[in-house]
Amino acid sequence: MKLKNILEKTKQYNFKECDICDEKTLIYTLVCHVKEISMQKLYSNKNELVFSKLEEEEFFKCLERILVDKEPLQYVISEVSFFNEKYHVTKEVLIPRPDSEILVEKAIEYIEKYEYKTLLDMCTGSGALRHINYKKF
Repeated sequence: MKLKNILEKTKQYNFKECDICDEKTLIYTLVCHVKEISMQKLYSNKNELVFSKLEEEEFFKCLERILVDKEPLQYVISEVSFFNEKYHVTKEVLIPRPDSEILVEKAIEYIEKYEYKTLLDMCTGSGALRHINYKKF
C-alpha cells in the first residue's frame, strides 16, 4: 500500500474530536516510526513509499492507541525530543514537556551565575532535565 492510500484511510478518523489539531504531523510522525525513517527521508520519498501489510497494521494500531485510547504520541513511539535530543520514554516515566526547557534554561543561567559545581536531580521523571544540565557542565 502506498502512502497516499494510508492518508486516504486516515480520513475515516475524526481528529478534531480527539483534540488533535495537527493531524498531518501526527500521521507523518507515525509513518516515520513504523517505517523507521527520518522525516527528511519521508518527504523526499513520499511518492515511492510502500507499506507492507504488517507496517500498515502497525500504523493503524498506533493511530488507534492515540485516537481511541487517548495515549500520548510519545508513549506510542517510545520517544520524545527535548532540547534537540531524543529520549526513550515509557509509561513509567513523565514525558518532558516543552515548557520544561525554560526551566532548564533558567537552571543553566542560575548555575553559571553562582558558579555552582554540583547539581542534584531526584525523582523528576525521565531524567532529561538532569541529562541536559549534565551535558552543559
